[in-house]
Amino acid sequence: MSDVSEYVQVKSEDISEYLRKKGSLKILMELSQEPKSFKHLQDTLSHSPNTILERLREAQDLGLVEETVEGRGRERRIKYICTNTGLGVLNQSTSLQKYKDLEEEVRKLKEKMKEKEKQMEDIRLETGQKIKEVKIGEIEISQGPGSKAEVMTQKKNSSDKS
Repeated sequence: MSDVSEYVQVKSEDISEYLRKKGSLKILMELSQEPKSFKHLQDTLSHSPNTILERLREAQDLGLVEETVEGRGRERRIKYICTNTGLGVLNQSTSLQKYKDLEEEVRKLKEKMKEKEKQMEDIRLETGQKIKEVKIGEIEISQGPGSKAEVMTQKKNSSDKS
């Protein structure tokens, strides 16, 4: 394996590990449009300042985020923004998350479908049992689960006529 491909593999493993950490995707999303200050991230995200700072440093080390300085002296403000690499990683991660969300939705729909099929089967069985018990005058309709309905007429005994 060449040095370049080893570097790319190691870097992609490091990025994958970073993305599994709490708050990493939210930080990249926040920084994807325009530079934001640490204070803005702290106010916007529901993570501790230490977590935000740690994720920012890790993202910088991976080349996903860069620090920019605006103003001078007392007006100097440090802001963070996604690099092109960070934007690419964010786009891929977002697509992957959408795919996972769709898979989960399909799983839930299949589960609901099985429940509905079971309810339909229960209703079919109940209906079959009720039909089995139905008698209309001299006609009896009987049907067992999975069998065709049979119509039987009861003949009266000649002794019943007297």
